[in-house]
Amino acid sequence: MNKVYLITDFGAVADSNEFQTEKIQKAIDKCFKNGGGTVIVPEGVYLTGGIRIRSNCTLRLKSGATLKGSRNPEEYFGYLSDKVEPLSENEITNKVWRRTELDEVKDYTFMSRPGSRWNNALIKAVNAENVAIIGEENSFLDGSDCFDELGEENYRGPHCINMFNCKNVRLSGYSVILIISAIALTANDKKMPGKRILALCVIIFFLNGISSVAAKMHQIEKTYFCITETEFVIATGVAKFIIAAIAYMVVKIGKKDKNADKCNKSGFAWGVFLIVLSTLLSGLSYILQLNGAKNLPATVLYPLITGGTIIFSSVTGIIFFKEQISKKLILSIIICFAGTCMFL
Repeated sequence: MNKVYLITDFGAVADSNEFQTEKIQKAIDKCFKNGGGTVIVPEGVYLTGGIRIRSNCTLRLKSGATLKGSRNPEEYFGYLSDKVEPLSENEITNKVWRRTELDEVKDYTFMSRPGSRWNNALIKAVNAENVAIIGEENSFLDGSDCFDELGEENYRGPHCINMFNCKNVRLSGYSVILIISAIALTANDKKMPGKRILALCVIIFFLNGISSVAAKMHQIEKTYFCITETEFVIATGVAKFIIAAIAYMVVKIGKKDKNADKCNKSGFAWGVFLIVLSTLLSGLSYILQLNGAKNLPATVLYPLITGGTIIFSSVTGIIFFKEQISKKLILSIIICFAGTCMFL
């Protein structure tokens, strides 16, 4: 029988300005010591620092429940005083992220140890198995935009969730649908069914995510590799060409307009031209990004890349491809512009 532990039974109080970290952790520790079960976070907002979920434990946020992270990055080091499953000295480091150009040999200790500032999180698990974090409808994990001047890029705070060397992990109730929907707003072809637009956005979203992960592989200890800027631009150009070709084929194959061009030579040539143009523009953007990374802080560079890309694409479509200006397109540009300005 699955045992249930309410955090309020351990003294946690909702909607309080005081930290509930210790009380939430007590509920998790009790669940762990008794062989596992489910820790319930009932409706309300619970202010907390970093908490550690353990093997055979499920953390379930009920509808209306919010775990609101502290904005103080020092509140995420509870594992240093953990007496239930203390980390060994070899698992702890006080090393922090440094810009690559500051070191002759890049040291990745700051991210390869579970007990490190870089691996801090609102919800953390280390060497655990059979763990789950489940959020019911209208429940939230709120990182509170915690700023940390000692964090990565000298501003990034703790992760929302950090799983280090864990097995059989289940996350349920959290999604990236808002991001995908924002991308879908820029798709203004009314002849395309909404489901296909969303599917196309999902494909592009995850393929771009895969390419981003590949670009970061050099940061992983024991498996990193280095390539020159030229090689990186060429590699990403090839990846973008493949992604664009897939996207183009999805659109053409799924097109059901009987009066539309049926992949004739001119239509095919136009499609190839657009893909090549997209690849060249992508290469140019990466060159600008690589140069910008050397001279601009991440807080300026990243918003310009994300929001700026969507804004540029939308405006280009209006000017060069005579796309119809719709309320959705205008809303998408406004959202991206506002989001970009907020983070600058």
